[in-house]
Amino acid sequence: MNAVAVELIDLLGGTRADIADLLRSSPRSVAELAVALELSEAAIRRHLQVLERNGLVTAQTVRRDGPGRPSAYYALTDKAMRLFPDRSAEIANEL
Repeated sequence: MNAVAVELIDLLGGTRADIADLLRSSPRSVAELAVALELSEAAIRRHLQVLERNGLVTAQTVRRDGPGRPSAYYALTDKAMRLFPDRSAEIANEL
């Protein structure tokens, strides 16, 4: 485990750090997060509520085609993205 992962886990807790890591690549629904982390949707919702309350996650409602309720997709806020190191300068130097 790298130092960034350890710091993120210390800051957020293991499961919340895992959720943040998954959301870093793209917005996801509660169901997608639950499958990826092998947790119940209720557990994922509780973690997302804490992350949202701390300003790290935001929800966007997406309407579906056809019947059914709209889905909420969760994404990291700019504040949360700052928790992950920006390696663009390092990559540019390597090139």
